[in-house]
Amino acid sequence: MKIMLKTNKFFGMFDAVLKEIYKAARFTVRMKRFGETGEYIRSMRELLQKADGRDRKILEICAMSFEDNDEEAFAGKSKNVIEWASDLIRDSAEKVRYERT
Repeated sequence: MKIMLKTNKFFGMFDAVLKEIYKAARFTVRMKRFGETGEYIRSMRELLQKADGRDRKILEICAMSFEDNDEEAFAGKSKNVIEWASDLIRDSAEKVRYERT
């Protein structure tokens, strides 16, 4: 049975939670960059210019509106951040494993 989020009276809360998740992801991109380069970038505009790949996509989505997402937009944004976080965790685990050998 497919759940229709739009019919849920709490749907707006899902948008707010997703926005906060992206806010945390944006901070993580910033710290990841700092860890890799030693450069702390305060400006989101500059960080966006220097980011690439999935990190850049996260920052681009952060700049989008999170209000009144339809189900497709909500699902797409959710999927993107989940896949990005999963890749980040996997890559970090591989790096730690490599450094231990």
